[in-house]
Amino acid sequence: MKRNLKAGIRRAMAAAFIALAGSQAAASDWRLIASNPSFDLFADASSFVGGPVSRAWVRFEGKPPYKELNGRVQVKGMERWSIDCAGRRIATSDYTGYGADGEPVVSEPGSADDFRDIPPDSVWDVAAEKICGAEGME
Repeated sequence: MKRNLKAGIRRAMAAAFIALAGSQAAASDWRLIASNPSFDLFADASSFVGGPVSRAWVRFEGKPPYKELNGRVQVKGMERWSIDCAGRRIATSDYTGYGADGEPVVSEPGSADDFRDIPPDSVWDVAAEKICGAEGME
């Protein structure tokens, strides 16, 4: 019964994400998908691409006290995620961190093919569950 409910929820989420991803709107559609004491994590539903490896742009919004990076305070970051849903692995690319003034603090290219295991019970695990749930994958 629990498995059927979970599969039903995933199918409903898949329909919602596919409808959003298939729209012609060019505007971002940021959705809160996870949170922890250090930051909130959002995914752009308009950038979602489903498949065996699901992809989406994500945005981190830091919570005070902000951490310093490279001598500057970073309050927000954006990067492209590729998630191997079946293997529970993630690759990140195109990361840019921004200061309070909106200017880039750090930029890292990363690699969409450099997959790492997703730590259990982490904010990444919660986020991957939501993004992969849109695919209806177990």
